Amino acid sequence: MHSSLQHQNFTAYLDQFIGQPKETILAKADFKTFGFDTTTPTLQNKNQIVYTIIRPLNIPLPIPVETGNSGGSGGRISTNTASLANSYQMNVTCNIIFHLENNIATKWESKGKAC
Repeated sequence: MHSSLQHQNFTAYLDQFIGQPKETILAKADFKTFGFDTTTPTLQNKNQIVYTIIRPLNIPLPIPVETGNSGGSGGRISTNTASLANSYQMNVTCNIIFHLENNIATKWESKGKAC
């Protein structure tokens, strides 16, 4: 999550499914509103529903740039902030797990680096 407000909104969004039947969660859970890429559960059984959310993360690569020139003795080397062209993308995941008892959600938890 990017900000604490967005995190609070996401937490409140997940909290609304507590006490709801499994079918309601499967029909209404939509994480795209929060910028996550998934709409279908990756695992479901009588005890839980698990959604694996994939979030692309751009990692900038620092590019050394020589600044100034002091008569051939070289200048200072600094790093520029990389653009998307000078970065690599990594997909990080978050698992949202709804725990079920008698097909009713009793709690949820999140696990992973993208949560």
